[in-house]
Amino acid sequence: MTVPKYHELIRPLLDLVADGRPRNLREASQELAERLQLSDEDLSETLPSGYPRYLNRVGWAKSDLNKTGLIESCGRGLFRISDKGRNQLPELPLQLDRKYFEARGMGSWKAATAPNATEAVDARADEALTPEERIDEMLTEIQASLFDKAKSFRDSNIHEPGDYEELKQIVENGWAYAWWCGDAACEAKVKEDTKATTRCIPLDQPGGSGKCVVCGKPASEKVYFSKAY
Repeated sequence: MTVPKYHELIRPLLDLVADGRPRNLREASQELAERLQLSDEDLSETLPSGYPRYLNRVGWAKSDLNKTGLIESCGRGLFRISDKGRNQLPELPLQLDRKYFEARGMGSWKAATAPNATEAVDARADEALTPEERIDEMLTEIQASLFDKAKSFRDSNIHEPGDYEELKQIVENGWAYAWWCGDAACEAKVKEDTKATTRCIPLDQPGGSGKCVVCGKPASEKVYFSKAY
């Protein structure tokens, strides 16, 4: 099976500690993994930070239970079911989450409002993800957006000149993608005339052949010309 979402671990974790025996997080996580029959592959999943995804989710399940008072600390790094948890356990549903707890006044997950903010951030935005997982998801979206914008900007500034005069105009503010014979003298002329040089010879060539944009000789590859900034 796949690793349960963190809110799906809340009730199983409470059931595990219902025997009253103190446990630390790693011990409880190991016992819970055995109960849930998680595979080594499941347990090997990690967050981008390298921290085990399963341990991260169990940690947040424990955090929510601690906030509701259903478990309590009983020593350095140790926790166990509380009297409140023991009394309420028989009446609790098989699925527990923040919405259930908030509806019964057992805790609130509204983030504090910043002085200049117009409304509070809802910490329940996605019950399926832990805060670290939400951050990873947002960073992935941001990185993908930045990449798409950069790629779009790059592509919009690449042009194929029809002749040498057009190449000189293009490299003033962009990249010229053109046939080149490979002669260093042609590159030197471009540099002298425009201060641009060959920046990249793509491995993925269009095939066929053409005429060097500088000298007109036969050329077998296309390159990018631009200025260095």
